[in-house]
Amino acid sequence: MQGQVITQFGLKQHGVIQAVDGVTPVRVIIQERVNVPATWTYTIASTDVTSFNSSFHDAMLAPTPLVYVRIGTNAGSQVNWSPWQAHLVVLLRSIPKPEGYTILMKSSDHFAIMDRETIMAAWQGTVGDMVTAVANNYGLVPVVEPTNGNFNLIQSHTSDFEFITERLLKRSANSNGRADFRTYVRDGELHFHTTGYKKKPYPLRHFFGPSTTAVFDDSTQKQIHLGGAGILMHVFNPHSGTISQVFSKPPTTKMAKSYPNFSSIRGGPRIVDWTIGANQPIEPTLIAQAMYELAHLEEYVVTLRTDQILMRVDDLVNLDFTQSATSLNPWSGVYAVLEATHNVVNGMVTSSVTLTRGEIN
Repeated sequence: MQGQVITQFGLKQHGVIQAVDGVTPVRVIIQERVNVPATWTYTIASTDVTSFNSSFHDAMLAPTPLVYVRIGTNAGSQVNWSPWQAHLVVLLRSIPKPEGYTILMKSSDHFAIMDRETIMAAWQGTVGDMVTAVANNYGLVPVVEPTNGNFNLIQSHTSDFEFITERLLKRSANSNGRADFRTYVRDGELHFHTTGYKKKPYPLRHFFGPSTTAVFDDSTQKQIHLGGAGILMHVFNPHSGTISQVFSKPPTTKMAKSYPNFSSIRGGPRIVDWTIGANQPIEPTLIAQAMYELAHLEEYVVTLRTDQILMRVDDLVNLDFTQSATSLNPWSGVYAVLEATHNVVNGMVTSSVTLTRGEIN
């Protein structure tokens, strides 16, 4: 990333987002992770708190206090802005000091708005249909991958955010049996899809140096109890009175590390009982494979700390970790961003990014 990072606030007036001038944070912490609300925390130093309060006071009096935020990179006279993000203000604090005021503000994305109200509702259809309907209710554009199976579900005294993350994610599988669905809100869109849906990885080559460090974690053994050594599913069909077995197939990868061979582990595969019913219409073979691949998602994790790049959740990156111009690290491969924290201080950004293998297919 070249140049300085600028944070800008905006308020909607007469249906149009207007930038708030004269309010520049000295520090911004941006925290994003799939399946949870993103949070931005701002520290603002001011000798005159009046202008800030007059700008945001009316917003805080609204039933849903919204603020719009965006960041841009300043390379010379040109500022490249990201799209405005609509956030709920969850904290506004003013701290008087001899030299002026320190203002601390925290905001969260639309998931925080979706988590405020608990409701009762009855749903029928595919998981993708339900998520699309929820997105439309909040004025968000749905980016939803089609899912298998029709369900009859009751949303009982839970928020829409809880309904999506606690109920719908666990019932999601696409036509290929992949179940690594993730959800997040970005740029006015509600995403609900498998890793890297409709995305191509962009190449990124890293030499180890003072500005970039990487930590590699191999957690394959910890995943065995979750099904990392395979899924053996006992399927009971009450309609025919028969019992059958389904065994998952090993996942494949496109690059670099392969998965260890657990076939010799005595009792290694996880045994799962599955009853075919009116509310469990997904093919058992797809469910077994989906559970197996879910167990592999966080076996190989890379924590990348850098002041050069600004990744966002669900970005796909084709990483070539190199120790020299000719030596390729065996951890190289395709990764997906699970979590990202960006710390912007006086226009300079440092990032910590957690990546998991994104090439399972």
